[in-house]
Amino acid sequence: DMAVSARLIRRSEASSGEAGAYPIDWAKEEDAALEQGKMQATNNDFTMLDSYYQTYVGHRLSQLEGRDKDVSYDESPEYDDLRCLFEICKAKSIEALFVHVPVNGKWSDYTGLTPERRQTYYEQVREIAAQYDNITMLDLTGEEYTPYFLCDTMHLGWKGWLAVDRAMDEFWNAD
Repeated sequence: DMAVSARLIRRSEASSGEAGAYPIDWAKEEDAALEQGKMQATNNDFTMLDSYYQTYVGHRLSQLEGRDKDVSYDESPEYDDLRCLFEICKAKSIEALFVHVPVNGKWSDYTGLTPERRQTYYEQVREIAAQYDNITMLDLTGEEYTPYFLCDTMHLGWKGWLAVDRAMDEFWNAD
């Protein structure tokens, strides 16, 4: 990834001449993301990508209802993994933009992962990130009910990636 990214960055620097040479019309991009989401998420009420829903959910929908009612993220070994990542960033003097992605709220409600348990998870991650002054967090967890923000149960979709793109642009170009 670094090799490919480095080439793209060098090419961009050589062609643009200066940061911000190509201003982005974020409102126009938001409209485009919304339209793409509407076109690609048409076969379900969870605003999931049609192909994802058809492959993984649709034929099993009734079986999945309530399946997460006993799931808890109060404790998880992944929290230590996150601390490890942040420690490595700190040791290497990396100023990182950490994206805190929501889950699909409507889907989670359907499967029984309650808003309270989701908030516990979100807060655990916030508390971990707050311990590191080299981590800037983009907290998108308030978007769990935003249509087309995610493309499935937990991965960024049309509007979600646009929010990340905008935050990365601001982060990269910040003083």
